[in-house]
Amino acid sequence: LLHVGRWHGDDPDAGDALVARWTMHTHFSTGISDQSLENAIDALRANGYSGCYSVEIATTRYSEPAIVIAKLRDADERRR
Repeated sequence: LLHVGRWHGDDPDAGDALVARWTMHTHFSTGISDQSLENAIDALRANGYSGCYSVEIATTRYSEPAIVIAKLRDADERRR
């Protein structure tokens, strides 16, 4: 499981890239930055990830996960 961006330190994106090759499932939280989302997708694709992207819902505001889903869809379409 790669819970994108949940690393401590100065560069959480580096942690995502480090484990991308072993990832079999992902979680993107609603608070993820656009750049971290893009970096995570690039790292996953570079390491052959072909699984699903999941959005963690830790809010009662259901518009927030919808925004992350839209960002994931847009990022995926740009890479086709």
